[in-house]
Amino acid sequence: MYDRIDGEIGFGEVKVLYGKAIKLSIMIAVFLLVACSKSEEDIISETLAEVKDVFQQEELIDKNHEQDNFSYYLPEQLQVIDEDEHNIVLEGNDNVYVIFINQLEQPTSETMFNLVENDDALLHEGFEDDDMFGYIHVDSESEEEEHRVEIGVGGVKTTTKLPLDKLPSEAKQLMKIVKSIVESIS
Repeated sequence: MYDRIDGEIGFGEVKVLYGKAIKLSIMIAVFLLVACSKSEEDIISETLAEVKDVFQQEELIDKNHEQDNFSYYLPEQLQVIDEDEHNIVLEGNDNVYVIFINQLEQPTSETMFNLVENDDALLHEGFEDDDMFGYIHVDSESEEEEHRVEIGVGGVKTTTKLPLDKLPSEAKQLMKIVKSIVESIS
């Protein structure tokens, strides 16, 4: 039909080039998305580092909530649903957090840590200093794509379920809560 002059591109060739450009753009976007997202291993490492940092911090954690027998740190986004001398139930961040307090266990006790030992855990790590023993335990994934998380110091522990991407920031806050309770009752 039309004669093509050298160097000019026909309409059909433009469509082919346009299609290839779109495919290339999609491939680049998928690559960037995959390359920029953190792996499970990276998230677990970051979580452990955050929890250990709080545990090893030498200065006392500021307490902003009073309970009958002790005071503790309570993040702004969490509300107390129920509390007594042995349990605290918190709610916030679309989640429920249960804290168990056994004042008969010393801050250096490893009992709670040993009770949750599990071969299938994504993370089961204990750490200690002269005055306390702390730990974090993260179960492997359940059907709901959430992990059961337990963080403790001595006889105080908290448990909740979290999606993997929330582990580092939430675990850090949970260690602050638990450690502040231990500081208050010790």
